[in-house]
Amino acid sequence: VKVLLRPLISHHWIQLLFRIFCTSLHFPVPLCPTGWSEYGNRCFLFQSTETDWATAEVQSQKNQCLRKKTVDVLSGEIQAWIGLYRNSWMWVDGSNSSFRHWRASEPNGSEENCATAVHADAGQWEDWPCSWKMPFFCNKNLSNASLLASAEEEAL
Repeated sequence: VKVLLRPLISHHWIQLLFRIFCTSLHFPVPLCPTGWSEYGNRCFLFQSTETDWATAEVQSQKNQCLRKKTVDVLSGEIQAWIGLYRNSWMWVDGSNSSFRHWRASEPNGSEENCATAVHADAGQWEDWPCSWKMPFFCNKNLSNASLLASAEEEAL
């Protein structure tokens, strides 16, 4: 009888140790796709190919480009579309925000319906004709993988 119980007890002991160990290691592991950069709790991809705003918006529907808060990650580029357009100045994802970061004289053009961030001016915004070609940003929520969640899924 003792010989039969020993493997059963041993197996449960290992499972218990595994669960305790994995629970103590419970922390999020940020995972941005290859080529994307982490900033805050989001992943960003700078699209250096210059395109008009409408083409960037099509990319937005596929890859979450032109989303709000991309202004924070401008690095080294002169100007890029940020996903804000003149319709009471809404974001391309349909949301509205009270946050504004316009340069002193902006927005200033009645035919300039799309916003860009200008790196040289601390990321301040300007309005430009949407037909102009500029680089743009894609961004998405940061994926969080948890060792505990993975361990629990494997145990089930």
